Amino acid sequence: MMDRMGVSPITRNYHLFYICIANSDPLMRKAVRDLGRYPSQDQLDRVIDKHCPEVADSPMIRRHESAVLSAIDDLADRLQSEQSQLSGFNLAIESVSSALTKSLEQDKLTSDLLVRVVEAIGQAGTQRVAAGQRTLQRMRENKTEVDSLRDELIKVRRMANTDALTGLSNRRHFDDRLAAATGKSQDFTLLLADIDHFKKINDAYGHAFGDHVLKCVASALTNASRVGTFIARTGGEEFAVVIGKATESEAAAVGDRLRRAVEGLKIAAAQDVVRVSISIGVAIAQDAVTADTLYQQADFALYRSKNAGRNCVTLYDPAKDVDTSQRYRLYGS
Repeated sequence: MMDRMGVSPITRNYHLFYICIANSDPLMRKAVRDLGRYPSQDQLDRVIDKHCPEVADSPMIRRHESAVLSAIDDLADRLQSEQSQLSGFNLAIESVSSALTKSLEQDKLTSDLLVRVVEAIGQAGTQRVAAGQRTLQRMRENKTEVDSLRDELIKVRRMANTDALTGLSNRRHFDDRLAAATGKSQDFTLLLADIDHFKKINDAYGHAFGDHVLKCVASALTNASRVGTFIARTGGEEFAVVIGKATESEAAAVGDRLRRAVEGLKIAAAQDVVRVSISIGVAIAQDAVTADTLYQQADFALYRSKNAGRNCVTLYDPAKDVDTSQRYRLYGS
């Protein structure tokens, strides 16, 4: 799609087109289509700013980062200026002290001169205190500005990992999480779930109702999972669940609990009550070398579930010596 439109292969453009394809936002898709062939990067960036500003290297993110750096630079400049002025004041005090000592030794110190010196020192000290207070006030303003920008960056970066429709983690966050988990440990299990016959639901009731179904399924998966379980919408009607270390029977039991939670949904659509189901594929990390391999194994098991009639859970079998749909029947209902 990017090649057909002549779009530059840079990171934020890949994110835009991935989000455009994975999400069901018609306004975003229309905005991309309206760009026509060979859009400029400025045109693409305007679409990114409006529809997916959370992209890691989007213009909005870069503006916020630039503003934070500018505020910090200003703070550093003021601190350096304050240090320079303070050093100058200290040198002036030392010079006056030296002159007074010399005048005292030469018996030239008069009360009038001493009063003038004390007044000058007092005035300089007052000015120095006032300057210090102004610097302190500006530093406080800088801190407030930096804190506000930092909070906004945290918010936007959190958005970068969140699926806007369901509130679950998105595919980018899932990819990062899976790669990190695979690199550190093999004590976890991956479940991939796909809503059965989702296209028929969209065709029968419209995309708005399809979006509502996605939200209901996301809530069902969340409610049927333990607190802290990682759940992501990885695209379209597909979801991923990452749980801790589990035996085959434990992993199958988790998958069946999720399957039954979705199967129990009754979603109202005008005069109808729509029932949905999911198919699930399960892969255990110890059977995979890389994150890609683990994903492929779970995906293979998912399609075995689809081919077995849908609305079931299939465990990936690395030995391939037992039909996985039969393996599941050992654990499922």
